[in-house]
Amino acid sequence: MLIKSHTNILITGTTGTGKTIVVNDFLHIPDIQDKSLFFQINFSAQTSAKGTQEVLEGRLTHRRSNLIGPPVGKQGIVFVDDLNTPTPEVYFAQPPIELLRQCIDQKGIYDRKKLTFIHLTETVFVAACGPPGGGRHEITQRLTRRFHTIGMPQVGTSAMTQIFSAIVTGFLTNQKPALPQTVQELAKPLVDATVFLYNKACTTFLPTPSKSHYTFNLRDASSLVSGVLHASPGCYQIPTTLTKLWSHEGCRVFRDRLIDDTDRNLFDCVLMGVLNKYYIRPEPDE
Repeated sequence: MLIKSHTNILITGTTGTGKTIVVNDFLHIPDIQDKSLFFQINFSAQTSAKGTQEVLEGRLTHRRSNLIGPPVGKQGIVFVDDLNTPTPEVYFAQPPIELLRQCIDQKGIYDRKKLTFIHLTETVFVAACGPPGGGRHEITQRLTRRFHTIGMPQVGTSAMTQIFSAIVTGFLTNQKPALPQTVQELAKPLVDATVFLYNKACTTFLPTPSKSHYTFNLRDASSLVSGVLHASPGCYQIPTTLTKLWSHEGCRVFRDRLIDDTDRNLFDCVLMGVLNKYYIRPEPDE
């Protein structure tokens, strides 16, 4: 409805909440594809205004020398992902973002060679961004006021458990040849332990000025599960081997990010507590 009313949309939410997937799934609906010209621009710290303008002019149709837009009869939809990642200049300006603001406010851009104004027609912008921090910056209100903002809620514990349970249970029960029943029964404790360890890491290891990279999101939990499921089949034959594999992947995802012995020792204590709570603890001589 917002797209049809030519309303620009800004989708915000923490990393891993599915902002990009939601937008791409919607824009790839056959009915939307038939009636629109859709393309995506991925912003990064090195994105420039010139590069952004070249993409816009290259993907849109030049109807006249001073008019660009989608093909006649269609609506242009530009999806800008990671909107707030361009690095600010000395005086905090972000040229790529200012270029988008000009497209929305003035309905066009200036030709860089002829210095003439090129009008932009029948085009809306859909953008996605995360909260400031970790390479993301504040966005000027001069731009955000032009968007209808939609917040994506953070995935809760129950939702995470349901998502990973479907993945892990399906993987362990569909192996050929079949895995031992004792291994298949580890699906639930493995998922519960993953979610618990992720939540514990988020609340225990908080970012500080000297540890600004101590930020964890759903992708970290997903990386842990993915690392376990990508191991060779020999790692799944007995419960203790699978337990050791899970512990190893947990250390690679979370422990390797910690920068001092105090935090690493604390993580080791947390990990042992999780193993004792959810798993058969691996024997030292195995």
